[in-house]
Amino acid sequence: MTETIHTSKAESSVLSSILDCHPFLAGKVITFTSEFDGTERDFSKDLEDQFNNIYHEDYSSKVDGRPSNRDEMKKLYEELLHRRARVSVERFDFIEANCFLLVFHLIYEGHSTLVRLLVAEKDNKIARARVVGDSDPYYEIVRGFHVCNHV
Repeated sequence: MTETIHTSKAESSVLSSILDCHPFLAGKVITFTSEFDGTERDFSKDLEDQFNNIYHEDYSSKVDGRPSNRDEMKKLYEELLHRRARVSVERFDFIEANCFLLVFHLIYEGHSTLVRLLVAEKDNKIARARVVGDSDPYYEIVRGFHVCNHV
């Protein structure tokens, strides 16, 4: 099944570089986040199926030092839908082996922020994630890998 994603020329360039990184997982993440277009709606069966195809059964993450799991992630997405959030993928960079830097652009209730995640992939799904900030030592390492990989 082929799905067409309508984008601007600049967005197409970003999407092309993202899909070059890990086409299968990146494509699933882009399709899922495109559902968050600022329209309030419920977390449908289709969205739940997409969520299940992205997040591994053993998914865990660390946000602000607090661990979270797959169910909490699903609740977060449900809340974003109710708040009419817009979500897009800004970056999906290969770091090494099964590790990626995934950057989401999140817009809701007049706020705009970038969320950076170090992501570990397992079975073509996101198995682990850790939010990293500009001053986070992990982000500095990731930026170093990114620079080395693109020189």
